[in-house]
Amino acid sequence: TAAGLVETLAEDALLVVGAAGGSWLQRQLLGPGHRLLVNAPGGAVVVRDAPRRAFHRMVDAAGFGVGPGMAVRDAVQVVHHASVPVADGGKLVGIFRPAATHDESATVAEVMETPVSIRVDEPLEAASALRRFLEGGPVPVVDREADLAGVVL
Repeated sequence: TAAGLVETLAEDALLVVGAAGGSWLQRQLLGPGHRLLVNAPGGAVVVRDAPRRAFHRMVDAAGFGVGPGMAVRDAVQVVHHASVPVADGGKLVGIFRPAATHDESATVAEVMETPVSIRVDEPLEAASALRRFLEGGPVPVVDREADLAGVVL
């Protein structure tokens, strides 16, 4: 029985009951959820061990980034990390490092670096290497469309 199965699970196991993989439309049209539904028609999926993913630890990016049109002199005043994401219209467009030597009359867009990030579904360990590169600053997390979904602190 289902109750018997639940009692045999490890304390940290994840039991997903119901239609796995998002909405009905997502399951029908988009990969993994559809495969789960086909392979587990009863609607139950048991995951005994799964790596922590970026979305488990990410927080909202609000307050951890700047916009490309912001003046460097203003950005330096509001940024409290060694590096922060630069977002424009919800898209990750760069990385700003306030401690770097900048012309204070420039805009963030003129001095930002190429963006680096991890995807929401990547293992959390992927953030470790980027955290070193970003000198402990928040690690940008993006979705499939490269929208800034959050940051890992």
